[in-house]
Order: sequence, then structure tokens, then C-alpha cells
Amino acid sequence: MGKEFTHTVIKENGKEIHIVTDGNVEGRFPMFVRKSWSGLFTSGKLEIKDFIQSDGAMLEDLDMTKSSINVMSAVSDNEGKLEAINAYDGAFLSFGIFQWTMGTRDSEGELPALLKRVKDAFPDTFQTYFGQFGMDVHPETKRTYGYLTLEGKKLKPRHEKKLLKNWDWVYRFWRAGLDKNVQAVQIQHALGRLNNFYGKQKAHGFTLNQIVTSEFGVGLILDNHVNLPDFPWRCIELAMTKTGLTNPTDWTTAQERTVLEEYLRVRQTFKHTYSSGQTVGPMFDAKKRGETTRSYLKKGLISDERNSFQFMTMTSRDAANLNEVLMPEDLSPEDYPEIRMEFMDEDQD
Repeated sequence: MGKEFTHTVIKENGKEIHIVTDGNVEGRFPMFVRKSWSGLFTSGKLEIKDFIQSDGAMLEDLDMTKSSINVMSAVSDNEGKLEAINAYDGAFLSFGIFQWTMGTRDSEGELPALLKRVKDAFPDTFQTYFGQFGMDVHPETKRTYGYLTLEGKKLKPRHEKKLLKNWDWVYRFWRAGLDKNVQAVQIQHALGRLNNFYGKQKAHGFTLNQIVTSEFGVGLILDNHVNLPDFPWRCIELAMTKTGLTNPTDWTTAQERTVLEEYLRVRQTFKHTYSSGQTVGPMFDAKKRGETTRSYLKKGLISDERNSFQFMTMTSRDAANLNEVLMPEDLSPEDYPEIRMEFMDEDQD
């Protein structure tokens, strides 16, 4: 990608469209305006499942199991596109399939952690889209949260984060989203979200990796977590209570299926009120999203058999002796904390 861009603004059907090109690839970004929010965006076109069909071997090179790749295919239709950009709301810039953000106000965000993974795996790719333009990952950045730097300056205050709302950075991130290396890392990073909650969140005293062990179930709770990070365990716990199945130690496939069917009903209406007084929920479009994931089960592309999900490579002997999903050992709490709920008001810029 060249360093020199051409930027023009046109009107189409009364809407402002920004057109940016480096002479090779042209991007079109509509201007979104609502109340105090404004900025460029694109919903994108490239889906997880399309990448997996054409370049799935890259994910295996990044140590993703076939089972994990199956799960990411199953959640594909519910998530954002690989080159999607949102530069209009209170998180300043959001990018990719999980719309990782810069963080609201002065807080750290998840987007720097994604770029850290890109830089670690493909340093030349990082240099092409970000490094040559003065951007880097701040040394404090961990596997989940962090900050970016621009010309050596930490992008923490909101007036500095706003720089990434400009058309030139929107274009650079969009171009990065078209790159196969960045796409592969996005999918790897998205699956890595399980490290933040799957072996930590508990229901009736059991962690979710002891309760939900099928590919179908993991796809459902991962999608739920992206939408409302604090909700999977709450909804699973209520489903276990309603079914009377509160000890997963010796569950069969039939019992996990029973709990998951109740969980799918629970999350359609479940709300939670926080100590701040703010009520959140239910999960956005929960019924449709659940049926979308179920369609992959009906096609035989994922399994709802208990213990069908394999997060990491293990021997058949290990698998035979487990009634839970094996998690990586010694996960650092600093690298994988619980992901925070982000609350944004429309007057927050």
C-alpha cells in the first residue's frame, strides 16, 4: 500500500460519501450522523466462513484446532465482516468481526490487543498498514486490552483517540481488513476470547468449560459473550436451575442438549440490573442468532455431542478421561481478564 492517498467527498441520494484511494484500491465510506455521533463507516463484505473455505489452512498454522475452526464458521453469520469499520460512536474506532474498539473515554481498548497479535505474527504486514504511518502498539498492551501510539505518543486521552476517526486511518484499517494475514489473526483472536471467560465464568459452582462442551454450545455462548460479556454464565445458570440439571459432572449429550435449549429461551428475555442502576439486556436478536448457529448443526458442520469441542490439541487418551473442555495452562490474569461491558451514551464522543 502506498503512502499517498487521494480523498474526495461526493453526495449520493443526499448522503455524504468519502472516497479514498492509494491509486490501487478504492474505498467508499458513508458518513453516519445521529445526534452528537458522526463519522465514517463501512459494514464490509468479507465473512469468516468465506475465509475458512478458501484459506482455512492458515488458521491451522496459527494453532487453531479443526473443532475451533468449525465453531468460528458457525458464528460467522452473526458477527461483523472482516473489513468492517465504525468511526462514529463513543469508542472512536471499531474494527473487524468482533468490532474491537479503542476503548471509551480515556480507557484502554481491545483493538490494540488485536494489532499486537498482528505485529507478533506478521511484522511486515503490521508495518505495511500501520507502522509506516507512525503507529505502534504501546508496550503496556496485553492480550486483551491496551493502547496504541502515534509518532511515539500514547493514544489515551479522547482528543488523541479522535485522530483515528479521520478518513486516512479509516482507509488504512479498511485496507488491513482486506489482507489475508490480518483476516487470519482476527479469527484466531476472536476464538481467543474464550480464554477470558470460558474457564472462568461459573454457574452453580462449575466453570462454563465444564458445563458447555459441544461445538454447538460453545458457538452459542461465544456469540452471547460478544454481545453481552457478562451474560453467558447468568443465562446458563438460570437454564440449569429451570431444568434441574445443576451438576454437569456426569452429564450425557442429552442432558447438555436440554440445558442448551432452555438457555436459548432464557437469553431471549433475560435482563440484568447493575449496581449503577442500569438495566442491560436481553441479548440483541437472540432468537434469530441462535437459529443461525443451529443451521450449521443441521447441516452437519458442527456437533452438539457432549465433549465434541476441542479448544486445544490433546491426545485421545486425554479426551476420553475428560467431561470438560481442556483449557490452556497458566493463563495470565493480566493477559486475559474478564472483558468489560462498554456503556456508551449518544452524547459521549
